[in-house]
Amino acid sequence: MVDSKIWEVLGASQHRMALRWTEEVHRSPHMKVYQRFSQEELLRRSERLFERLVEWLKESMAKQEMGKVFVHLGKERYKENFPLCEVHYAFFLIKRVLWDFLLAENCFSDSLGLYKVMEAMERLNAFFDLIVFYTIRGYMEEMAQSLVKEKGWDDEEARKYFFPGSFYGATSELFDREKRRHGGLQTER
Repeated sequence: MVDSKIWEVLGASQHRMALRWTEEVHRSPHMKVYQRFSQEELLRRSERLFERLVEWLKESMAKQEMGKVFVHLGKERYKENFPLCEVHYAFFLIKRVLWDFLLAENCFSDSLGLYKVMEAMERLNAFFDLIVFYTIRGYMEEMAQSLVKEKGWDDEEARKYFFPGSFYGATSELFDREKRRHGGLQTER
């Protein structure tokens, strides 16, 4: 388990990190869609992500639960017309703000010991790698469902663009008109 000092500092500092992230968003030329949101909305979104990070560090959030949360987030970002690369860049900025903050707060001091610092870094990197993975998966699922609904895609068309493993369910289930007619796509999370 990651040293409690780190997640305690993060838990107490979520608002400050969220403010820093919103400043980065407003300065970045890569964040055009995020820049359309109010400061309050950006703060709410980033504070929620920092809350999830603290839960992950405390090991009170299972990987499967995190998967559900971030698949849903990916679907929401697709519906909000975010370019996927901008969603990914938002995570990059959050990670950069987090690292800068942890270094400034001296959370990786010698008193932790090299092993604990490495453990914390590994856990933080795993968090960001997993949320990017699940968010992309949710984004692609929503994109595919949109193509089914709006363009009437079937399995043959889908396999040209969405490869096996793109979604939780099999691609053919997503595009099978018969299955959609009888209750829609059932996906494992």
